[in-house]
Amino acid sequence: MAAERTGLPLKIAVMLGNHPGLAVFAATPIGYDESEYSYASAMMGAPIRLTKSGNGVDILADSEIVIEAEMQLGERVLEGPFGEFPGSYSGVRKVPIFKVTAVSHRRDPIFENIYIGRGWTEHDTLIGLHTSAPIYAQLRKDFPEVTAVNALYQHGLTGIISVKNRMAGFAKTVALRALSTPHGVMYLKNLIMVDADVDPFDLNQVMWALSTRTRADDIIVLPNMPAVPIDPSAVVPGKGHRLIIDATSYLRPDPIGEAHLVSPPTGPDIDALSKAIRLLQQGVAK
Repeated sequence: MAAERTGLPLKIAVMLGNHPGLAVFAATPIGYDESEYSYASAMMGAPIRLTKSGNGVDILADSEIVIEAEMQLGERVLEGPFGEFPGSYSGVRKVPIFKVTAVSHRRDPIFENIYIGRGWTEHDTLIGLHTSAPIYAQLRKDFPEVTAVNALYQHGLTGIISVKNRMAGFAKTVALRALSTPHGVMYLKNLIMVDADVDPFDLNQVMWALSTRTRADDIIVLPNMPAVPIDPSAVVPGKGHRLIIDATSYLRPDPIGEAHLVSPPTGPDIDALSKAIRLLQQGVAK
């Protein structure tokens, strides 16, 4: 670490009990050149108030608890295991030691925490949409054919992307671009590509696409890729596979068999009929 190479003290401040929006947006996979503080401020529609801790670090002015500490140069201890979002435990690693120098808190402070573990948990609910939206925005810059991104499952270890297919193999190209996004580099392990007429948030439709539009050569496995170290399926922590399943429809020069899939009909009459059927299913119409 730079502090140990130079022999200079490394002072930190840990802030507990912050605005819930900050905790959510801090884990949002935005671009490398973007600021989480700016992102959170824009999303909340209000500036973020900062102040100085006793050891001179910029901190959030509205935190409930602030713990100030200084790194003990050259010292390491074993830490872990911890329960993690895949529903498994992390490993045990040697980590730096920090000596607490001060603790400040409000009167009757609130300690903020969430339930995390085997999904579906508070973690998945809070971060799911904030994982999907940036990936969607990043893909749309290069490929406006992308219509939706569903990366709700276990911090986006599995993602489903719907796309308007331009040519044979196009969806696979979009999938490879998704793997190069800031989030995709570490987290997007399993990626399912579907057509724009398939809702990636409706797993019944996704399973239909997998069942009717996937061929053996539509499945790509990329081994020895970077991966989040706490993925329980990894053989070596920090390195794993990428799985791409192309469940989009076929386009020339792909060979097309005897059975031809058709697109569902659309239009005002179909929408009215679908609404009437839903009302019947709900027991509203007679």
